[in-house]
Amino acid sequence: MTESAKVDMPTTLVEELVERTRISWLRVALVVGLVLILFLVGSAFLAGVLAAPFDADFWRAGLLYPVIIVYILLTLPVLKRLRESAITDFRPLARMDDDDFERLLAKAPMFNRRLEWLALGSGMVGGLLLLRPWDYSGLSRTWLSLGTRPEWLVLYVLIAGGLWSGLLGLGIYSSLSGLRLFTGLQHHPLDITIIDLRPLQPIGRWSLGIAVIFIGGSALSLLFVPQIILNVEAIVLYGILVLTPVLVFFLNMLSTRQTIVAAKRRKLDMVRDHLVAASLSLDERVAQDLPEHAEALLGSFSAWVAYEERVKKVPEWPYTSEIRRNLVLSTLLPLAVWLVREMVLDLLKQWVSSP
Repeated sequence: MTESAKVDMPTTLVEELVERTRISWLRVALVVGLVLILFLVGSAFLAGVLAAPFDADFWRAGLLYPVIIVYILLTLPVLKRLRESAITDFRPLARMDDDDFERLLAKAPMFNRRLEWLALGSGMVGGLLLLRPWDYSGLSRTWLSLGTRPEWLVLYVLIAGGLWSGLLGLGIYSSLSGLRLFTGLQHHPLDITIIDLRPLQPIGRWSLGIAVIFIGGSALSLLFVPQIILNVEAIVLYGILVLTPVLVFFLNMLSTRQTIVAAKRRKLDMVRDHLVAASLSLDERVAQDLPEHAEALLGSFSAWVAYEERVKKVPEWPYTSEIRRNLVLSTLLPLAVWLVREMVLDLLKQWVSSP
């Protein structure tokens, strides 16, 4: 195996588009967010909403798409760093030269532009089918009651909502194809030091990053939804947002666990072969009444037994207690945000209604 100090990392579609602008991720996110907010204000003006009394629910619902899109754009470089860290740390384990390793990365579906465009388009179509802005059912009652010309708000939802759902579809595709990438890498021969599994832990951190970012986005969206209704659309949307990252996390960890279990089995087989050989030699020395040789073999036998116990205690799951704790806390985040939101809204209603 040839180790490489630097692996030429392929990039995803959005990463390539942002890098072509030669602008930082922060500036791109802020520009996109500002354009969408100005689009919202312009649509509200053309729809006649600005002439009506100020309505907080309207603007909360309208700002949902810019906020979530900016959130997605700001978190993508974080996932990029976690993915590249996992690949870099995994590289020394692969029994192949640099060219073969990079060709293997390039074949990953995560970096297939045609499939990425398909995922982007499918996400847009699927999201708009859930929102259904063209028949006004995707708009809140507040939007319809305030807008004298709601077709402008429909246009806003078509563009902003389509961009949001397209990025979501692309994120889901990238997560699932990233799962295939790391699973495929682990199907090749590896040099694993069974008592040091730290090179595999970045895969767990990448999987955790996906879970935290997806669930964090769903929790953030709860702050901008005027009224939470448990209809089919909401259940499907939030079910996808929560179940996809959790599924990716555990399937990725399952694949890595199988790699660790196979490495432990090989190591234990080797140790037991040495134990059998040491035991036979010990019996032979005892039968020949050679105590000085038997004592040396007994020490070797004890060392192999201790090493066997050490290998047995190696954890079979690559995540640490910190990763496991953060995953549990992240899954509870939407519930915590919803409870805090409802409590704050109840307090505000009581404060407004009080004489």
